[in-house]
Amino acid sequence: MQIRLIGDARDVTGFALAGLDGVECRTRDEVAAALGESARDPAAAIVLVSDEAAALAPEELERFRRRVDAPIVVLLPPAQGSVRAKGRPA
Repeated sequence: MQIRLIGDARDVTGFALAGLDGVECRTRDEVAAALGESARDPAAAIVLVSDEAAALAPEELERFRRRVDAPIVVLLPPAQGSVRAKGRPA
């Protein structure tokens, strides 16, 4: 069983400090490719997706989540103080 991370550079670096490998994504196509790789890997059980990565490819993420054979997806909340976190209710 593997846990994978799809996120931005900050997320990938932070989770690497805890021993978790991740895929840095800056574009919709990169997020879609990372999701596809996770779907093809039978060892992948949980996929953590940062809010930034989810915002880049919402349609691809929703298709991935609807697959019956897909790993569990956990959306990470925005980091405190980030632009995306501001304006959201606590």
